[in-house]
Amino acid sequence: MSEAYKGPAIVDLMGHLRMVGFVEEVSQYGTTMLRIDIPSDPPQTHFCGGSSIYRMTPTTEEVVAKANEPPPVFARFQLTLAEPTTPGDPKAEPVRLDDIPW
Repeated sequence: MSEAYKGPAIVDLMGHLRMVGFVEEVSQYGTTMLRIDIPSDPPQTHFCGGSSIYRMTPTTEEVVAKANEPPPVFARFQLTLAEPTTPGDPKAEPVRLDDIPW
């Protein structure tokens, strides 16, 4: 029997939850489980049963670090003034959210 993978990985559980961290096979509660250590602030450890794992993809430490970075507090953006228009003016088109330079 081959050795279980141990290292950085992306783990999908039951197709609904994705965790990115360092994995290893451990024995807990009388059964074999997957331990996922997530390097966040504060660090987290999760234990998952084999039947709950939908997919596990080995990856790199860089991907694990990037996936667990805290989101930015704010995004920088700039608003521009639109030219005034009158009703019926062909330039008076509805603003689409895709056109706003977020």
